[in-house]
Amino acid sequence: MTSADCTLFETKIFPQLFEDIPPVDGYCCSRPSVKCNPENRITSISIGKNALVNGILPPQLAQLDQLTILQLFQNNLKGSIPPALGSLTQLTDLSLGGNRLTGTIPPELGNLVNLTFLYVNINNLQGIIPAELGKLTKLKALHLNDNPLLVGPIPASLKTLPLIRTYDDKNAPINSTATTTPPANNLNSNPLFWLLISALIIIVILVVGSFLFYRRFSQNFTYCKIQLQEIPLGLIWKPRDNLQLSLMRVPMQDREPITIHYLLMKFYQRIDNATHL
Repeated sequence: MTSADCTLFETKIFPQLFEDIPPVDGYCCSRPSVKCNPENRITSISIGKNALVNGILPPQLAQLDQLTILQLFQNNLKGSIPPALGSLTQLTDLSLGGNRLTGTIPPELGNLVNLTFLYVNINNLQGIIPAELGKLTKLKALHLNDNPLLVGPIPASLKTLPLIRTYDDKNAPINSTATTTPPANNLNSNPLFWLLISALIIIVILVVGSFLFYRRFSQNFTYCKIQLQEIPLGLIWKPRDNLQLSLMRVPMQDREPITIHYLLMKFYQRIDNATHL
């Protein structure tokens, strides 16, 4: 059974959305882009990224009073946003971004008290942002960016809403500052983070360098032996002149690790033995 909503959709709404496609008789609730409730009332229309949607926004959409979702994004819609859409008080999602819409943002959209998502970005809208949008207390996301002809400040009423995003910084209106939720703390942009990373790198370089230097120093100077030679000088002999200290490189296979304590002990022992001759 065809409902009044389906009759309206097939005879009025569809022909205005699709200028070049004749309407097809049938049950509108069976369309993939249309959803209905058990009473055959249309609750959702979602048509996106369709180049064939090249008409206008039909004012008759306002007669679908059970509509909760209206998504007509990234199509080729032209014309203005009908102020009559402000009567759809059940609407929670109004997505009209990525079209060729012109004209102003209707203040009547401020009557959509249940609206949580409003996307009218990437169009050719002009004029000011209506302060009435501040009445949308359930709004979570409001995208107005990439409308180069929008002018004026962002209404103060919008700045108090807990929005995900209100306006693109690069397209902020004249004499205004974009109102956006502060971005999450990013360690990559924190100067202290990079300072700690730099200090850690320096510490690692010093530790590795010290290890390599110690290893090289040990190979060249740790493995050695002391050769104490006694030179006989006949009857006239002085112990101090009779000792020679020489450091000699020892072949790799004969090397043994020697501590400083051991070297000193052997050195003084030989001196002691020489003085008692």
